[in-house]
Amino acid sequence: MPILKKIASLLLSMQAMAIGLLLFAAAIGTATFIENDYGTPTAKALVYNAQWFELLYVWLAANLIANMVRFGMFKEPTRMRTVFHAAFLIILLGAAITRYFGYEGTLHIREGATNDTMFSQESYIQANLFTQDASGALVSTPYEKSMLFSKLGGNSFDATLSGEGKSVEVELVGYMPSASYALIEEPSGIPMIEMMIAGTQGPQNILLGQSQTHIQEGLTFDFESNSSMGEGVRIMVQEGKLVMQHLSPLFSMSMDTQEQKVIEPALATPLESRMLYALGDVRFVLKNFTLHGTKKLISKEDEVRGKNGMNYPDALTFRITYGALSKEIVVMGSADSVGTPVRAVLGDVGVEIAYGAKLIKLPFALRLDDFVLERYAGSMAPSSYSSHVTLIDEGANVTMPYHIYMNHVLDYQGFRFFQSSFDQDELGTVLSVNNDPGTFVTYIGYALLALGMFGILFVSKGRFASLRKKLAQVRQARTAVAIAALLLAFGLPTASYAQHTHDEPIVRKSVDAAHAKTMGRVLLQTADGRLQPFDSLARDILIKVSKKSTFEGQDAVQAVLSMMLTDNDAWHHAPIIRVEDGEVLKLLGLDATQKYASFVDFYPNGIEDAYILEQYVNDARRKAPKMQNRFDKALLKVDERVHIVNQVFGWHLFAMFPIVGDANNKWVSLPAAYEMFTQHVMKEEQFVQMVQLFRGHYLTFNEALKTDKWESANSALEALIAHQKSSPIYPDEMRIDWEIAYNSMNIFVNLMVGYLIVGGILLIVAFAHILKPTFAIGRIAQVGLILLGALFLTHTLGLAMRWVIAQHAPWSNGYEAMIYIGWSAALAGLLTARSSLLTLSATALMAGVTLLVAMLSSFDPQITNLVPVLKSYWLTIHVSMITASYGFLGLSALLGVLVLVLMWLVRAENQSRIMLAIQELNLVNEMSIIIGLVLLTIGNFLGGVWANESWGRYWGWDAKETWALVSILIYAAVAHMRSIPKLYNDFRFAMISVVSFGSIIMTFFGVNYYLSGLHSYAKGDPVPVPSWVYYALVLLAVLMMGAYVKYRKIKEA
Repeated sequence: MPILKKIASLLLSMQAMAIGLLLFAAAIGTATFIENDYGTPTAKALVYNAQWFELLYVWLAANLIANMVRFGMFKEPTRMRTVFHAAFLIILLGAAITRYFGYEGTLHIREGATNDTMFSQESYIQANLFTQDASGALVSTPYEKSMLFSKLGGNSFDATLSGEGKSVEVELVGYMPSASYALIEEPSGIPMIEMMIAGTQGPQNILLGQSQTHIQEGLTFDFESNSSMGEGVRIMVQEGKLVMQHLSPLFSMSMDTQEQKVIEPALATPLESRMLYALGDVRFVLKNFTLHGTKKLISKEDEVRGKNGMNYPDALTFRITYGALSKEIVVMGSADSVGTPVRAVLGDVGVEIAYGAKLIKLPFALRLDDFVLERYAGSMAPSSYSSHVTLIDEGANVTMPYHIYMNHVLDYQGFRFFQSSFDQDELGTVLSVNNDPGTFVTYIGYALLALGMFGILFVSKGRFASLRKKLAQVRQARTAVAIAALLLAFGLPTASYAQHTHDEPIVRKSVDAAHAKTMGRVLLQTADGRLQPFDSLARDILIKVSKKSTFEGQDAVQAVLSMMLTDNDAWHHAPIIRVEDGEVLKLLGLDATQKYASFVDFYPNGIEDAYILEQYVNDARRKAPKMQNRFDKALLKVDERVHIVNQVFGWHLFAMFPIVGDANNKWVSLPAAYEMFTQHVMKEEQFVQMVQLFRGHYLTFNEALKTDKWESANSALEALIAHQKSSPIYPDEMRIDWEIAYNSMNIFVNLMVGYLIVGGILLIVAFAHILKPTFAIGRIAQVGLILLGALFLTHTLGLAMRWVIAQHAPWSNGYEAMIYIGWSAALAGLLTARSSLLTLSATALMAGVTLLVAMLSSFDPQITNLVPVLKSYWLTIHVSMITASYGFLGLSALLGVLVLVLMWLVRAENQSRIMLAIQELNLVNEMSIIIGLVLLTIGNFLGGVWANESWGRYWGWDAKETWALVSILIYAAVAHMRSIPKLYNDFRFAMISVVSFGSIIMTFFGVNYYLSGLHSYAKGDPVPVPSWVYYALVLLAVLMMGAYVKYRKIKEA
């Protein structure tokens, strides 16, 4: 018994808890890389759904309970700690309910059709044993088991199927991921054909041997099976060539000459290669034919990992044993489709096995009344899509129409339906389905977590209050202490753009600056109804399209106005569209070293001809976000830029004409006004007035370009502005001035410079004081605090201005997140250590470096509307808290660096002063970590609430949310270091606070560029790591080793 108690004490100790948290973090962090390289099923099989992972959950939960009892958390002074620690147990309970009782799937419905059967997200091995009872009747005994297979091996499955006193053993003997049958020549083989058949759910590669059939969407493809002729195509061999019979007319198109024709029903129509045939909604192409062939199973894993992102089923080889009889069969299937059963007969029993999603019958049905795909004006690009459905529950006598779209989920009887995808022909919808009884329990845990974690920051007898008191004591003990530090030199690269090298025969004349300034005040209405100056839209357009703020010496207003009103041919050839991806450049026929393309590069056969990227873009859009690879995302980004340029040329973006008397105070562009006029929605006199205003400016503008006399053009522009002022929603002139001022102030670039200068000067002063203690710093510290406070107030004003202008919280994209992190870093320093010169310098430097990172080329600074899924109040709370936590944790890392530097500087004559300074910095560091951890934890779990309200699922092990959880676990271990005396000392705490920030960098940057997921910009394609990163890591390693040596000498002395 003493041994068992000792083991239990060891496994349920604080040290074991820290180890468990780090093991959990390491496991899920590793799983994100496994998922990226080998797919989600492999990550689930090896980590997320593995039994050892469940045992780790149980161990952590037991450890948490034991330590809550050990530290007396149920006593009065620590009640808030009890609340938020208990909240984790409730969240774990909710997760367990979800894991074992919840399920997800997909519901596909065509327009006008009704469906009450979804197919599961999980893959199953489903089997049937066919036997005969005593009367000779056929008896079917079903079997099913949820299965996950790993591409890294170690897969196993065996089952005994029993029925009517007979047993059959089924064993998995082979697994090939992403498999496909290939047609190969074989002298002893049979006639075989290979076809690509595409329907509403995409293309399939089909191999048919003689006497075989394939059914797709109600059509039968029969290869000499001698069955009765139905709707479809019968294929036969006549004189060594293929012919086909069909009861309905066929459409055909030559892939070489593009010749199209209709083939009437005939006894023997030639089936030719390089011909596209269509029968109803199904299209097919003959790929290969041989008189003597066989099929061979091969892996297509390379194609799956390639840019085309094609999906192939897995191949499972089963050995079926019945007594002395044995047979092997190959079953093809995948998690995203219902498995096709394969049958084997052994003596007097039959066995049928399928692998894939299983069908789940719903207790009600949904009818798709209308699928709506909205497109941008003047383009085929989708802007949104939604489903108008009718819920039919005959048992409850319910018939309920409902509109499903992003952030608008249908809830009924525990099921949640949300918009996921759509059919290629736009006549069907794909809804994701979720049934999760654990959600309510989890939400209770989230609420208690938020209450408890915020509570510990304010209770008078908690850890945070204790840190504040200790910090005050340390500062009182320092009568003449000076702290010196060295700046963490992060050499950040700046963006550079390759210039277009085409010789440009067409000259684009510059627009008069004064005229452009007046044009900048012309108001435009955005899609969500906000009025913004032309100045704002022009800057956004140029930065979005070209990643530059000027073009050929013209500012944004001059360039965009010229694109809008001058001869389009001059701008069609302008190298203005930024293209970063080499594969996209190759599709355009451009050199991989070029970074800019002109509009005509996307229409090689003329502007009125086909868009060269159309098919690739359509394929990319149909993929779910997590299935889009690097090529898809780069393609969609370029397509967006081409779309914007096209809209500028077509005047679609410039909604500058208010509709008189409109109830919603709508403003329209000239093309929109024309459409309304032709549909008799707008009166003729109002449309004519708009045309005259636009034409007046158009003609005088082009005349001014020739003569350089702008008086008439200015008058025309003033007439347009006067017309706009007649609108009842025309804003105050001061608001227009404010927005234009914000655009021209470049406030965050100037703040970056200010922060870095103030931080650098304060750091130099602190360093001078440590070398010469008599050097007075009191006045300098006060001035530094005032300057930092002024910068912080300016930063706050800039965020407030951006919030008002954008009409959403300023942390909705990468750029806004970085400037907000800089703000939170400044706030962290001002809150935790206003009287510490070193902390103030670290605060300013952290804020400045963060803003510097925001200015990098990978971030987009323009103010834009949110995509539908981001238009949620949960997003505002979720992102604001998480990004604010990065500021606090970033400050913690920088303080850790400064502590390590101070350890290098310890000498006999300054040891007492520097050790007091180290204690002060570590106390500030711990306070910063606690605040950062609270914000990060609550923000991450509120992200689950947002996801559940938007997508119908609050946790899906996406790479971003997983790495946020990794960060939480790591910082939770760091925050508990003081509770483990054998582990904690000043050096280790400082070092770990620096190393831990690597998890934040991975969460914010690494996931975006190195892992696949809903938040990422790549699909595991390696992005070159800047060389300065390696230098910085080496410097940190040297700093840590040197600090360790000095600290050990201090302790030995």
